[in-house]
Amino acid sequence: MAQTAMDFAEVDTLLATLRQATTTLEGGAQTFRANTSTGGLFDILESLIEAPMFGNTAGGRSLGLAYSSCQPVMAALLEAFTATSDADGERLEFAIRLFQTEDADAADRMLRAGRDRLDVFSTHVDKGDDDARQAEEINTIGELADDPRSNTIVSGDFNTEHSGDDLADDAINSLGEDRGFDVDAGRIDDGHDGTSSGGKFIDYTMTRGVGSTEATRWDHERSDHDGIRTDVTVTDW
Repeated sequence: MAQTAMDFAEVDTLLATLRQATTTLEGGAQTFRANTSTGGLFDILESLIEAPMFGNTAGGRSLGLAYSSCQPVMAALLEAFTATSDADGERLEFAIRLFQTEDADAADRMLRAGRDRLDVFSTHVDKGDDDARQAEEINTIGELADDPRSNTIVSGDFNTEHSGDDLADDAINSLGEDRGFDVDAGRIDDGHDGTSSGGKFIDYTMTRGVGSTEATRWDHERSDHDGIRTDVTVTDW
């Protein structure tokens, strides 16, 4: 009987290749999405060469129109490929961590058992100056969400940022360092302040084993917090 094993050096190389592919695909998708209100990539390229991209003939103009119409389709396709590549990378990181902490045969069984599973946790951590209490709650969340078989999402109001050095911040960082979560999966980088009325990034969407798209802001007037919107992709392996 063949024994289950993982060649960590080879798998690390594969993971690095996947991450590079994801970055490249994401860059392509952003290029096709650029300036969509003014024609996006097509207008950008034409402005650079100061001439119609495909010439000023009837055929050239037809090609230009066809190219412009294909732009949103290409953006959508590249976004889909990016999501798949990112999901494979996250799942592979999850598998590596499992094989590092469990017997190889047991790790393989766990991966097979959890391949179609997705656990989702929603939370609201106490607000206040008692960072020890907050840390205790966050650590409890980590324990509840630490099933090694499952792809997992943890989302909610943590009432603290993880850029400081208090106990609650350390507890959030521990979810990433010790439990394998991408604590910044829901980070909104749109040039505005944080998600709370005070301008702090205290709301999180954390993922483990699944891919996620770039997070966007959901501004809801009935709440003093902005929501986080992101799509997740679960692999089929």
